[in-house]
Amino acid sequence: MLRSAQAIPSAENVTIHRALLFDHATIVGDNCMLMVNSHVAHDCHLGNNVIVTNNAMLAGHVQVADRAYISGAAGVHQFCRVGTLAMVGGQAHLTQDVPPYVTIDGLSSLVVGLNKIGLATGRLQSGRHSGNHGGVSHDLSQWLAMGGRARTVAHTAGFPTARFRDFRLVLDRVAER
Repeated sequence: MLRSAQAIPSAENVTIHRALLFDHATIVGDNCMLMVNSHVAHDCHLGNNVIVTNNAMLAGHVQVADRAYISGAAGVHQFCRVGTLAMVGGQAHLTQDVPPYVTIDGLSSLVVGLNKIGLATGRLQSGRHSGNHGGVSHDLSQWLAMGGRARTVAHTAGFPTARFRDFRLVLDRVAER
């Protein structure tokens, strides 16, 4: 089954696969944009306002949170999660989860910093993500608690979970501006 609250604006050759099992669904949120040759495999869940650009591929069971941006020719391995407002660079090959609010370099597929543009464009109001009343640090804590995976792309880039406390403080300060 494929579920979407509204029509999905898409370009040529976009593929969206239905779920493997009858009682599961591939879900595409509101206002998502799927560009030329993008691929959304079975059982994926795309949040609202997600942009998947040309030739990007999402393998089965991938979860993409609200307002994430997947750049051209990026590949996301099955069962990976991409966090809220994450920016994945072109030609990245993701085999681990991507934390919210970060930018992933397309060449190395590692975290290179915060998605400053996404955070600064007014998508976070009063330090809170629209639809979530716990603020950025709450969003990050909740994301870390979900799924129970110990490793993310951030670990590889030198952001072990123990250091996320400081990372959350930085995110809250950026969101307050």
